Amino acid sequence: MTMLRPQQPSTGLLEYFVHASGILSPVEVKNTIINNLGQGIHDIFLTLPMCDPEFSFILQAGEPSTNRLRLVADAADDMIVDGVVGCSYAQFNAPNAGDFMIIHSAKTVSQPSGLLTSAGLAIGTTKTNVSNPIFTHYIGAVAYYQPANLAGSPLGSDVIPQDKYGAVALDINSEGTITVISARQNLTGYITESAAIADLPDPDSNNVRLGFVTVMRSTAAFTFGTTHLDDANSTVKIVDYDTYSPKYSWIITAGKGTITTDLAPM
Repeated sequence: MTMLRPQQPSTGLLEYFVHASGILSPVEVKNTIINNLGQGIHDIFLTLPMCDPEFSFILQAGEPSTNRLRLVADAADDMIVDGVVGCSYAQFNAPNAGDFMIIHSAKTVSQPSGLLTSAGLAIGTTKTNVSNPIFTHYIGAVAYYQPANLAGSPLGSDVIPQDKYGAVALDINSEGTITVISARQNLTGYITESAAIADLPDPDSNNVRLGFVTVMRSTAAFTFGTTHLDDANSTVKIVDYDTYSPKYSWIITAGKGTITTDLAPM
């Protein structure tokens, strides 16, 4: 698919000529120029390798063509084209000689909300509360820093009947406000812990779930806000939600010429 050209003294980049569609190798997208010289009357669709750090190259139209010159993302990767997130390809519909796009890899947030670091939920110095260390969450791809709270956040006032399970979740918004969400049938109680967890409402789009707490007391009702979380006659479980690690994505910007994608013309 490609032919290697010696290093270019003006740029210090290796240049590859592509004459047909195919799959680019990691070597071909690391400090290189991909040139369509010789495209002729054919579409050229180039599938990118799985995105990794240190990938950076230029897609260059060395000759004009009435056919498409396209970069296609691996199915597991995200592509951001001139700020448009979630594209699966970027292309010149009919490149002019001298058109080019600049492509590099970078860590990005590819889901709307989540935890960047664990909330570290634990019994607070106030024994009815759940504490947290410093952590970072994001909402709408914007990161927010949450300070430590050793005394902890209160868990409401639901009363769980004796020998029944109950559950509450803790959600946080962009203002750092932690809200307690109760399982729907807490006041009736649940026969199993898993049933209580399954009946917790999902967080809304403006909140991130930090984790949840389940309780069961064998000698009397468990009252959130009154019964200590380390009560000897209670079974208490505090669970953190998983963190999300930003992954590398393809970032594409137009140098010269008009880029189109499956989501929007540029």
